[in-house]
Amino acid sequence: MSKVSKAVSEVLVNQHAQPSSALEQARDSAVNGIMGGYGATRDYAIMLNEYYQADITRPIVHWFDVEHTFKDDFSLAVNAEKKLFYTALNNKAKEKGAVTNPSTYWARIRKAGKEERLGTMSDEIAGEGSEGGDLINEGASGESKERSPQLRYVDELTALYKYGERKGAELPANLLDVHKLVGQALEKCGVKLNMINA
Repeated sequence: MSKVSKAVSEVLVNQHAQPSSALEQARDSAVNGIMGGYGATRDYAIMLNEYYQADITRPIVHWFDVEHTFKDDFSLAVNAEKKLFYTALNNKAKEKGAVTNPSTYWARIRKAGKEERLGTMSDEIAGEGSEGGDLINEGASGESKERSPQLRYVDELTALYKYGERKGAELPANLLDVHKLVGQALEKCGVKLNMINA
Protein backbone atom coordinates (compact mmCIF):
# COMPACT_ATOMS: atom_id res chain seq x y z
CA MET A 1 0.00 0.00 0.00
CA SER A 2 1.40 3.40 -0.94
CA LYS A 3 1.94 6.10 1.69
CA VAL A 4 -0.96 8.06 0.19
CA SER A 5 -3.31 5.04 0.29
CA LYS A 6 -2.22 4.29 3.85
CA ALA A 7 -2.84 7.89 4.90
CA VAL A 8 -6.28 7.91 3.24
CA SER A 9 -7.07 4.57 4.89
CA GLU A 10 -6.09 5.91 8.32
CA VAL A 11 -8.20 9.05 7.86
CA LEU A 12 -11.20 6.99 6.74
CA VAL A 13 -10.97 4.50 9.57
CA ASN A 14 -10.60 7.38 12.05
CA GLN A 15 -13.67 9.07 10.59
CA HIS A 16 -15.65 5.84 10.95
CA ALA A 17 -14.15 4.27 14.07
CA GLN A 18 -13.97 7.19 16.50
CA PRO A 19 -17.73 7.76 16.86
CA SER A 20 -18.44 4.07 17.40
CA SER A 21 -17.10 2.52 20.57
CA ALA A 22 -19.81 -0.10 19.98
CA LEU A 23 -17.94 -1.30 16.88
CA GLU A 24 -14.70 -1.53 18.86
CA GLN A 25 -16.47 -3.46 21.63
CA ALA A 26 -18.00 -5.85 19.08
CA ARG A 27 -14.54 -6.39 17.54
CA ASP A 28 -12.99 -7.08 20.95
CA SER A 29 -15.81 -9.46 21.88
CA ALA A 30 -15.32 -11.35 18.62
CA VAL A 31 -11.57 -11.63 19.26
CA ASN A 32 -12.12 -12.76 22.86
CA GLY A 33 -14.76 -15.23 21.72
CA ILE A 34 -12.49 -16.74 19.09
CA MET A 35 -9.60 -17.09 21.51
CA GLY A 36 -11.92 -18.42 24.21
CA GLY A 37 -12.99 -21.30 22.01
CA TYR A 38 -16.53 -20.14 21.30
CA GLY A 39 -17.96 -18.03 18.52
CA ALA A 40 -18.85 -14.37 19.06
CA THR A 41 -18.39 -13.38 15.46
CA ARG A 42 -22.07 -13.01 14.54
CA ASP A 43 -22.56 -10.00 16.85
CA TYR A 44 -19.51 -8.37 15.27
CA ALA A 45 -20.93 -9.08 11.80
CA ILE A 46 -24.27 -7.54 12.82
CA MET A 47 -22.45 -4.45 14.11
CA LEU A 48 -20.51 -4.20 10.83
CA ASN A 49 -23.84 -4.40 8.96
CA GLU A 50 -25.17 -1.50 11.02
CA TYR A 51 -21.98 0.48 10.70
CA TYR A 52 -21.44 -0.07 6.98
CA GLN A 53 -24.94 0.32 5.56
CA ALA A 54 -25.75 -0.94 2.05
CA ASP A 55 -25.49 1.87 -0.48
CA ILE A 56 -26.25 1.26 -4.16
CA THR A 57 -24.53 4.51 -5.15
CA ARG A 58 -21.12 3.07 -4.24
CA PRO A 59 -19.11 0.74 -6.50
CA ILE A 60 -19.30 -1.80 -3.65
CA VAL A 61 -22.81 -2.02 -2.18
CA HIS A 62 -22.05 -4.25 0.85
CA TRP A 63 -19.01 -4.25 3.16
CA PHE A 64 -18.72 -8.04 3.00
CA ASP A 65 -18.09 -7.87 -0.76
CA VAL A 66 -14.94 -5.77 -0.24
CA GLU A 67 -11.70 -7.49 -1.28
CA HIS A 68 -8.22 -6.47 -0.15
CA THR A 69 -7.33 -5.23 -3.64
CA PHE A 70 -10.17 -2.68 -3.85
CA LYS A 71 -9.02 0.94 -3.59
CA ASP A 72 -12.23 3.01 -3.44
CA ASP A 73 -12.77 5.04 -0.24
CA PHE A 74 -15.40 2.68 1.17
CA SER A 75 -13.21 -0.38 0.59
CA LEU A 76 -10.22 1.33 2.19
CA ALA A 77 -12.31 2.02 5.30
CA VAL A 78 -13.59 -1.58 5.50
CA ASN A 79 -10.08 -2.96 4.95
CA ALA A 80 -8.77 -0.67 7.69
CA GLU A 81 -11.35 -2.18 10.06
CA LYS A 82 -10.29 -5.65 8.90
CA LYS A 83 -6.68 -4.73 9.72
CA LEU A 84 -7.72 -3.63 13.21
CA PHE A 85 -9.47 -6.99 13.66
CA TYR A 86 -6.40 -8.91 12.43
CA THR A 87 -4.13 -6.96 14.79
CA ALA A 88 -6.42 -7.48 17.78
CA LEU A 89 -6.77 -11.20 17.07
CA ASN A 90 -3.02 -11.68 16.57
CA ASN A 91 -2.26 -9.78 19.80
CA LYS A 92 -4.76 -11.89 21.75
CA ALA A 93 -3.28 -15.07 20.25
CA LYS A 94 0.23 -14.00 21.34
CA GLU A 95 -1.04 -13.36 24.88
CA LYS A 96 -2.36 -16.91 25.00
CA GLY A 97 0.65 -18.42 23.23
CA ALA A 98 -1.60 -19.56 20.40
CA VAL A 99 -1.39 -19.38 16.63
CA THR A 100 -4.37 -18.21 14.61
CA ASN A 101 -5.27 -17.37 11.04
CA PRO A 102 -7.24 -14.08 11.04
CA SER A 103 -8.28 -14.43 7.40
CA THR A 104 -10.25 -17.59 8.24
CA TYR A 105 -12.21 -15.77 10.93
CA TRP A 106 -12.71 -12.68 8.75
CA ALA A 107 -14.19 -14.94 6.06
CA ARG A 108 -16.64 -16.32 8.67
CA ILE A 109 -17.53 -12.80 9.79
CA ARG A 110 -18.17 -11.74 6.17
CA LYS A 111 -20.36 -14.81 5.64
CA ALA A 112 -22.31 -14.08 8.83
CA GLY A 113 -22.76 -10.45 7.79
CA LYS A 114 -24.07 -11.50 4.39
CA GLU A 115 -26.49 -14.01 5.94
CA GLU A 116 -27.74 -11.45 8.44
CA ARG A 117 -28.28 -8.78 5.80
CA LEU A 118 -29.49 -10.79 2.83
CA GLY A 119 -30.73 -14.00 4.42
CA THR A 120 -29.41 -17.49 3.82
CA MET A 121 -29.50 -18.45 0.17
CA SER A 122 -29.08 -22.11 -0.54
CA ASP A 123 -29.25 -21.83 -4.32
CA GLU A 124 -26.06 -21.42 -6.35
CA ILE A 125 -27.45 -18.22 -7.81
CA ALA A 126 -28.86 -15.82 -5.22
CA GLY A 127 -32.61 -15.44 -5.46
CA GLU A 128 -33.09 -18.42 -7.79
CA GLY A 129 -36.40 -20.12 -7.02
CA SER A 130 -37.06 -17.84 -4.06
CA GLU A 131 -40.17 -15.68 -4.07
CA GLY A 132 -39.23 -14.25 -0.66
CA GLY A 133 -35.94 -12.87 -1.92
CA ASP A 134 -37.02 -9.27 -1.51
CA LEU A 135 -36.68 -9.35 2.27
CA ILE A 136 -33.57 -8.28 4.15
CA ASN A 137 -33.02 -10.36 7.28
CA GLU A 138 -32.27 -7.95 10.10
CA GLY A 139 -30.89 -10.72 12.32
CA ALA A 140 -30.96 -10.31 16.09
CA SER A 141 -33.95 -7.98 16.15
CA GLY A 142 -36.10 -10.60 14.45
CA GLU A 143 -37.47 -7.94 12.13
CA SER A 144 -37.23 -8.00 8.39
CA LYS A 145 -37.71 -5.19 5.94
CA GLU A 146 -38.24 -5.17 2.22
CA ARG A 147 -35.27 -4.50 -0.04
CA SER A 148 -35.70 -1.63 -2.43
CA PRO A 149 -36.26 -2.71 -6.04
CA GLN A 150 -32.88 -1.18 -6.95
CA LEU A 151 -31.05 -3.14 -4.24
CA ARG A 152 -32.79 -6.39 -5.19
CA TYR A 153 -31.87 -5.95 -8.87
CA VAL A 154 -28.25 -5.12 -8.01
CA ASP A 155 -27.90 -8.07 -5.60
CA GLU A 156 -29.44 -10.64 -7.90
CA LEU A 157 -27.87 -9.39 -11.12
CA THR A 158 -24.50 -9.32 -9.34
CA ALA A 159 -24.95 -12.97 -8.33
CA LEU A 160 -25.80 -13.88 -11.94
CA TYR A 161 -22.86 -11.89 -13.26
CA LYS A 162 -20.44 -13.57 -10.83
CA TYR A 163 -21.81 -16.97 -11.84
CA GLY A 164 -21.27 -16.17 -15.52
CA GLU A 165 -17.75 -14.93 -14.83
CA ARG A 166 -16.90 -18.15 -12.99
CA LYS A 167 -18.32 -20.34 -15.76
CA GLY A 168 -16.75 -18.30 -18.55
CA ALA A 169 -16.29 -20.25 -21.76
CA GLU A 170 -18.24 -23.19 -20.33
CA LEU A 171 -21.45 -21.26 -21.00
CA PRO A 172 -23.27 -22.00 -24.27
CA ALA A 173 -23.12 -19.22 -26.87
CA ASN A 174 -26.66 -17.98 -26.18
CA LEU A 175 -25.87 -17.66 -22.46
CA LEU A 176 -22.65 -15.78 -23.21
CA ASP A 177 -24.89 -13.20 -24.88
CA VAL A 178 -27.18 -13.22 -21.84
CA HIS A 179 -24.14 -12.73 -19.59
CA LYS A 180 -23.21 -9.59 -21.56
CA LEU A 181 -26.77 -8.31 -21.13
CA VAL A 182 -26.59 -8.94 -17.36
CA GLY A 183 -23.40 -6.85 -17.30
CA GLN A 184 -25.13 -4.08 -19.24
CA ALA A 185 -28.07 -4.19 -16.83
CA LEU A 186 -25.71 -3.82 -13.86
CA GLU A 187 -24.06 -0.85 -15.52
CA LYS A 188 -27.54 0.70 -15.99
CA CYS A 189 -27.99 0.26 -12.22
CA GLY A 190 -24.78 2.22 -11.67
CA VAL A 191 -22.51 -0.73 -10.86
CA LYS A 192 -18.92 -0.73 -12.13
CA LEU A 193 -18.26 -4.22 -13.50
CA ASN A 194 -14.53 -4.05 -12.80
CA MET A 195 -15.36 -3.82 -9.08
CA ILE A 196 -17.26 -7.12 -9.06
CA ASN A 197 -15.07 -9.99 -7.89
CA ALA A 198 -16.18 -13.34 -9.30
